[in-house]
Amino acid sequence: MGTIEVASARSNNQTDVLDLAEYSNVEGFMHKIFYKDKSSDPRLASTFATLLEIDETTNLIESASQAIGALSSRCEILEAELIQEKSDRSEQESHIEGLRKMVLEFRAKHSAMEADTKALTHRCQAAEGRVAELEQSQKVATLRATKAENLSNKLQQQVEAAFGRGSPIRSVMESVKLQQAAE
Repeated sequence: MGTIEVASARSNNQTDVLDLAEYSNVEGFMHKIFYKDKSSDPRLASTFATLLEIDETTNLIESASQAIGALSSRCEILEAELIQEKSDRSEQESHIEGLRKMVLEFRAKHSAMEADTKALTHRCQAAEGRVAELEQSQKVATLRATKAENLSNKLQQQVEAAFGRGSPIRSVMESVKLQQAAE
């Protein structure tokens, strides 16, 4: 403590110089600040204000460094989240592109199927028309066959009536056969 005593002795000799050694312990500092007389040096009050400003500045610097640390941590977290989001977005974009391709393929297949369906519909309609024509032709053919059969039966009956047993032509035909056999 020899240095503090020497500095204190010097300040007693020089009133213009502020002796900070007197403020080195809390008790001395408190005594000088709170128990000084009214006739104390105004430079002492400005030094105290300067010390308070330094203390406040120190507190602000500590708060700022803590805030910077917290902000730095938050920035790191946000950067990690951004990288993850970019990765997720990239995966989603590739998934969306795959889905887009599938949709285009489905649309192409759908268009081809629609064309096939239209072609089959036209073919079915044509086939139905042809079936209707064939059914009509069958009805006409059946009607003709029925008429032909009726005509054939009628003709057969007429032939039998004309050339059958007991008919006058039958006896002539049998006599011609007998003559030819006799000759």
